[in-house]
Amino acid sequence: MRSYWIAIVLAPILASCGSDTGAAPPAEAGGESMPTPTSVEIERIVPRSANALIRATGTVEADRDVWLSSEVGGRIVWRLPDEGAAVVADDPIVRFDPEPAEIGLARAEAGHEAALAAAEHAEREWTRVRDLHAAGDLTDSERDGAELAQRSALAAMRDAAAGLRAAERALRETVVDAPWNGMVAAILADVGASIAPGQPIARLISSDTPRTVIGLPAAEIVAIAVGESARVSLVGLSGRAWTGIVRSLGAAPDPATRTYRVEIALPSATAPRVGMAVQVELVREHLDGVVMIPQSAVVVRRGSDLAFLEREGSAERRLLALGERIDDRVRVLDGIEIDDRLIVVGHERLADGEAVEVRAER
Repeated sequence: MRSYWIAIVLAPILASCGSDTGAAPPAEAGGESMPTPTSVEIERIVPRSANALIRATGTVEADRDVWLSSEVGGRIVWRLPDEGAAVVADDPIVRFDPEPAEIGLARAEAGHEAALAAAEHAEREWTRVRDLHAAGDLTDSERDGAELAQRSALAAMRDAAAGLRAAERALRETVVDAPWNGMVAAILADVGASIAPGQPIARLISSDTPRTVIGLPAAEIVAIAVGESARVSLVGLSGRAWTGIVRSLGAAPDPATRTYRVEIALPSATAPRVGMAVQVELVREHLDGVVMIPQSAVVVRRGSDLAFLEREGSAERRLLALGERIDDRVRVLDGIEIDDRLIVVGHERLADGEAVEVRAER
């Protein structure tokens, strides 16, 4: 072993002595040059204000949405030509063949007239018999028979009057009309089709106050109130947005989802169409003087959130505790302070203590 170490020590000495040109430069002598610093960009941390948001998805609904039907049904002879057409109250949407109802009405009118005549006759006869009985010319049995006939005739007249009203209603039911102003979303059958009584035939939605409904857990619904504004945008199209107003908050959770119903009214003139999926954003808390860093500056290694600061030409690794994510930034609860110099470009492969060179500061 002793000769081995002597050989190692003597080798460079002999090499130096055998050289006529003097000592070689460090690089030629096998020395290592200093590593090139990693070029980075930094952002100086300043206090920021931001809104912590509640986000949820929902579907646009009409304020009123009903399926219309007829009590009598029948064969369709006319229908509104265009689905999606706007209608006002009492506008017809579908007409059934009125002839069967007209025949029923004619029979009801005739029956009512006959019952009315019979009742008038029975009333006159009851008056005559009652007077004769009072004079002692008729027996009690004859008086009772006339009274019974009079009462039966009156009952038959009331029944005929009810039948007349039912026939008139049946004739009105041959027209399915709009109960209020709205838009016809669908008509399920065309001219010539036969529809059973009570079968849905047309869908009418209100055009006054569209809404979207979302479900929020208990921890989030306590942070909002009726009357607050909400940002509503189409799912996948965040550039199209509307401002809605919280109209109602559920008093009890849904038994299946354990979330509370939140109803948000939308502006009627420009609101998205019924059935469209939307994303709703509500302000949960306004934050002032907090540390917010770009989400792109966060590095995840072995399940931990990290960031790198620039300190006198070196990278300093920091373990982060993160909070709310707002747009393209995330709140830092611990790990970074105001005035720190956060590395935002060139940080992806950095190591703690690595030399860095700042080429730009944001």
